Amino acid sequence: EYATADPSLLADPSVSRMWEPGSVFKIITWGAGLDAGTITPDTEVFDEGEMEVGGRVIANSDRKAHGEVTMTEALVQSLNTVAAFISTSLGKESFYTYLRRFGFGTLTEVDLDSEGPGMVKLPGDSNWFPSELGTNSFGQGIAVTPMQMIVAVSAVANQGTMMKPYVVHELVGIDPETGDERVVQVQPMVVRRAISQQTAATLTGMLKEVVDRGATEAQVPGYSIAGKTGTAQVPTPYGYHPTDTIASFVGYAPAEAPQFIVLVKLDKPTVSPWGSRTAAPTFAAIAKRLFAYMQIPPDEIRLAERP
Repeated sequence: EYATADPSLLADPSVSRMWEPGSVFKIITWGAGLDAGTITPDTEVFDEGEMEVGGRVIANSDRKAHGEVTMTEALVQSLNTVAAFISTSLGKESFYTYLRRFGFGTLTEVDLDSEGPGMVKLPGDSNWFPSELGTNSFGQGIAVTPMQMIVAVSAVANQGTMMKPYVVHELVGIDPETGDERVVQVQPMVVRRAISQQTAATLTGMLKEVVDRGATEAQVPGYSIAGKTGTAQVPTPYGYHPTDTIASFVGYAPAEAPQFIVLVKLDKPTVSPWGSRTAAPTFAAIAKRLFAYMQIPPDEIRLAERP
């Protein structure tokens, strides 16, 4: 009964359905700040718990002030105020240039049907407001597809180089001139450099700290993992929903020599609203299976085998 099916069930949500990503987007903000040289992992800032940007007060999710913190500590604790500090320090032109370099607001051109471009409002657009320089820094007021998010973080895992995603490995057909079978293998394609190789390595180290000291439920014993949680509010026509969230975790492993990347996105989880309590352990369960399936040795063995 295809003609009577719910049309929303026909689209592939991994490329078609947008969501406000929340704190997983801080990977992009920290990457931009590091690459532009406005911050280092050890840059200190005093967190007062609130910060005003464009007339809007931005607060941390725990509604607390954390005092003097480094950029690494702020990422581990996922402080919204520090994300806003980074984006405002960059300035609107530089910040949104980095968002475009990471591919947000444009199609990834993956070989799947009905891909959407997400939604990024830019300075100069009639519906962009100065406060969004702050809110966008922690993934609010910006909409992305899961494919866009995972491609952007893959650029960090891939030493700063963004690649075009693809699903089809090879095309098989008949050569019309000879009648012989013809096989064309799809080759990896570089899109652009999003950040420098050094920035990517530095950010990976910081994301390892996030998993080691913050998102501990994403850990798999014996393996280094780089990643970040996200807990996004759900927008409605009347503002954000008071309780519903979208929990997420994006991570890659082994951190210093990645073999896979996984994005977990859970719509309106009921066990807990927080990505650290729902999406992070889901990632750990998937990663544990992938380490076994891909025959990736634990770090102690793998690193000892290096020449």
